[in-house]
Amino acid sequence: MDNFPSGIIDKGVLNPELSLNYFLVDYGWSFNTPFVLQPTKQFLSKGETCTKKIMKLLTPRIHGAIDYVVVFFLLLSPTIFGLSHYVSTLTYGLGCVHLILTLFTNFEYGFFKIIPLSIHGWIELTVSVILIAAPWLLGFSENFVDRIFYVSFGVSVFATWLVTDY
Repeated sequence: MDNFPSGIIDKGVLNPELSLNYFLVDYGWSFNTPFVLQPTKQFLSKGETCTKKIMKLLTPRIHGAIDYVVVFFLLLSPTIFGLSHYVSTLTYGLGCVHLILTLFTNFEYGFFKIIPLSIHGWIELTVSVILIAAPWLLGFSENFVDRIFYVSFGVSVFATWLVTDY
């Protein structure tokens, strides 16, 4: 009986009604919204609900360290990739804004700790979408290097947002 996942055994008694469903649907959990798992069968008391977040890969500490690396990356990118003058100026500005956001975020590597980490996450999600659309919104989609840089960087920020535990 010790080998059964919790929820199948209720007060030491095997519940056959739950056990089949439990094993058939990924041990009793299914996606109902992005990044939230819910039990497929109610094995709690009537009216109780249970949610379980998916484990995120990046802790706030690791995310904070990555943020500073990203700032340096943004400040060096115009030279490394040969971005146009207009896009270089945007990228330097983005690097400075990202440094300010990181310094003011309330996590281990934040200096002023004013912005809650959850707000930092929502800002990064919003910025990732804007970065992907920026070449068309700001009129530099004709330049291949500038366009690919911003779209790729936006996708990277979005991917980081997906795997960070805000």
